[in-house]
Amino acid sequence: MIRGADKTLFLGFDDRARAEAFLAKRLEQGFSDTVIKSFRVRREFLDYLREDKVPESMSKAFPTRPISVDHPAKNQYGLKPLNIKMMVEYIAPNSGKIG
Repeated sequence: MIRGADKTLFLGFDDRARAEAFLAKRLEQGFSDTVIKSFRVRREFLDYLREDKVPESMSKAFPTRPISVDHPAKNQYGLKPLNIKMMVEYIAPNSGKIG
């Protein structure tokens, strides 16, 4: 189950260093319960995100499309509820881990 799946979920793919930097920033800000959660998805899902994404600045005009984040982070996307539901189908079984 993905909590908050009725909102936009921002995920980064293939960039462990960025995840660790974000974790350090959140911990420094006092969010002590922040952790890195990871899982594998099939390549087809990332291909879908790359093809269907809209810029973050246009996300309100396209409320069901995944968002391409407006900064230079490669493979970072905001997923809307329909995208999250689709992603669940592409997660590799037993690949989830914390840390």
